[in-house]
Amino acid sequence: MSDIIQVTTHLGEIRGKTTNGVTQFLGIKYATLKNRLADAELVERRDGGVLDALKDGPTAISPLGGCDLELSAIQHTLPKKELTQSDVDCLNLNIAVPAGTPAHSKLPVFVFIHGGGLMIGANSWPQFDYERFVKLSMVNELPIVAVSINYRLGPYGFLTSDELRKAGYKANNGLRDQRVALEWVRRHIVDFGGDSENITVAGMSAGAASVTFHLDSETPLFKRAILMSGSRFFVQALPYDAHEENYRQAIWALGLENATSDERIKALLETPGQDLLPKLPPSVLTAPAVDGDMVPSTVTYAQVADRTSNIPKGKQWCRDLLIGDAQYDSNILAILMPHLKNECAGRLAKAVHSVFPTKQELATRILAGYGLTAETADDEAFPAVLNYLNDIFILAPTLTYTSGWEGHTNVYYFNEENPWDGPWQGKAGHILDVAYLFQNFRDYMTPAQQKLAAAFAVDFFKFCYGIKPWPTVVNGDIQNGFTARIYGPSSEGETVAQVAQAYGGHSQRRTPYFRGNIIALHSVDYFQAQPTLLICRIVDVHEPFWKVCAVTVQVEGPLGTLGGTLHIRMFDRRFTTGIRLRHGCPNWCYAIESRYRQHGPLPVTPYGQPSEDPNARSLNQREDGAQKAMTHAYRTELQAYDTLSDLQAGHIPKLLGTATMAWQVMNEMGRTIIGSCPGLILVPLDGMPLLKMNYILKHTWQFIFWDLVNIKQILQSRGLYNIDTTPRNIIIVPCHPWGLFKVVLHSLQLNDGPGETGASTTNTG
Repeated sequence: MSDIIQVTTHLGEIRGKTTNGVTQFLGIKYATLKNRLADAELVERRDGGVLDALKDGPTAISPLGGCDLELSAIQHTLPKKELTQSDVDCLNLNIAVPAGTPAHSKLPVFVFIHGGGLMIGANSWPQFDYERFVKLSMVNELPIVAVSINYRLGPYGFLTSDELRKAGYKANNGLRDQRVALEWVRRHIVDFGGDSENITVAGMSAGAASVTFHLDSETPLFKRAILMSGSRFFVQALPYDAHEENYRQAIWALGLENATSDERIKALLETPGQDLLPKLPPSVLTAPAVDGDMVPSTVTYAQVADRTSNIPKGKQWCRDLLIGDAQYDSNILAILMPHLKNECAGRLAKAVHSVFPTKQELATRILAGYGLTAETADDEAFPAVLNYLNDIFILAPTLTYTSGWEGHTNVYYFNEENPWDGPWQGKAGHILDVAYLFQNFRDYMTPAQQKLAAAFAVDFFKFCYGIKPWPTVVNGDIQNGFTARIYGPSSEGETVAQVAQAYGGHSQRRTPYFRGNIIALHSVDYFQAQPTLLICRIVDVHEPFWKVCAVTVQVEGPLGTLGGTLHIRMFDRRFTTGIRLRHGCPNWCYAIESRYRQHGPLPVTPYGQPSEDPNARSLNQREDGAQKAMTHAYRTELQAYDTLSDLQAGHIPKLLGTATMAWQVMNEMGRTIIGSCPGLILVPLDGMPLLKMNYILKHTWQFIFWDLVNIKQILQSRGLYNIDTTPRNIIIVPCHPWGLFKVVLHSLQLNDGPGETGASTTNTG
């Protein structure tokens, strides 16, 4: 190990240490605090002698044993450091660079925000050491500058109230600290060889949630973002009213309920941290506040998933997104809150039913998708409840942010099994991906595990360089353009692989819905938020038998915001053919007609000479050809449908099901709605000033067709026999608010009588 002096522009000389070809500068203050609740003040310049950055700086005040708790989740220890805590000197950061990197080298910058539920965590914990990480970037000729930051935690980072704000103490100190740290990096990282215009900010768990809150900024903060097993849906911001109650509980727990305002604030500022923290009960939450500044507002899954919305604002300035999860992230909830197991099925059932007060059948189906009822025993229910929580708070946000991102998104699924002894051995639990990413557990891994860990990190380096390490999801299309990188399990000889579906199969991601219906929990609230408009009459029928069509709704003029749910009733093809003929609907045959009536050479050239083209036809010949083509298409349509014995059974002409498709017009003349199904019958919306409806053909009907034909086989492949597959039990639902339809059963009922409610849903997004 050797020391090195780095000369900076505004911070003077800083002494770092070099080991194994990597130079680290530790414990550099990026901000100062007048007291533990004050605003962080950016360190813009420093005067004086050489600054020693040879050892870790103080960590934020947090419960003792936090590092051991996180290592227990990983199920392996590392050599510990002697660390101190401070309420006012904790705002420091660590930097690691390839040894000998000159200033202004413009290497990509990787900034990591640690997790820990906003209650524990530090940049100096051994699992976050950067030496091996940066060394690996050098070996792979993708050198980076790596930065890790501390920020205020617990009550000093997130406790707020009207009383505190009136005294001048703002909400969201922890997030504000992070923002100041990012500003420090933008100002000073060039002196350490980094590129201030090429910063990638990564976060794990609550750190990832923090990154999503920073994406609310109007001002560009970084170029790329990495979200590892966390988002603002995992660590949710609370309104001031909730924080007011939180504050009252804290004051009561500290015995300050009868104190004056000044006395209470004085106690919060001066009581030693390790005396104050143990007195706060778990009911005193650590959460960001919706303050209209750092957190402008609450958001829904639907808003984030909507590519046309400006939520989050950062998708306008953050170029690329890398997002992923571990297969069993929810194990962290069992570690932190083991009491969740007690009566977990009953409590979850009550919660789900309360979310859907007017759709109790839907709530029951969701629970059944996880094999749960309110009476399921705790030992059996707890793993299923953890699966549910994993899907809602980790997997669903992963797909939500992917759906709503305007640019390129790289999605990964970390499926590597925990190799070490403990209750989570064999599972890809929370934080395990960080253990692999930073290479600090490499000495305790098999060669196959080491290979996977290196591949995981190298993909992160490539992302920092703007290299797409695997195909991206473009413009949020998770239905037709989805790709995810899979890491592990190495025990099965798998290092990395790719999948083209968000759920099921090799992805090893759960969904309670049947194959063919990849609507999922990431947009479950979409339709709940839409007003329902009534059907009044049939307008048109369009059913090209080999294709799906897109419907373009055009209104008469700009109408502000207009939206609702378009109801579509689906009948078998013979019925719709009859409707089409009886009503003389012209659109269905337009494509066939145009081929004969508007294209091809005429018998006479423009110069009056006879055409020598053997395909030349007169107008009458074209008309005859069009009629024959339409007749042939009609007959072929009927013949094709007659082969579907599974859908005959005396149910023609009968209703197959009803689909709803949400749509919205935002000060536009028109808005495209994509999707169709067998026997499409469009109906207008009550009070909707329609100008016209147009149709654009899409070549994807065969997928719906295939699912309808193979419903029995699909069920049997899942061990389900004698299930009702008659058309009355079939429903077609949209895969995405603007996407195609898929086939799903309305309920799982035996042919000979009612059965348990199934795992599909008729009105989830």
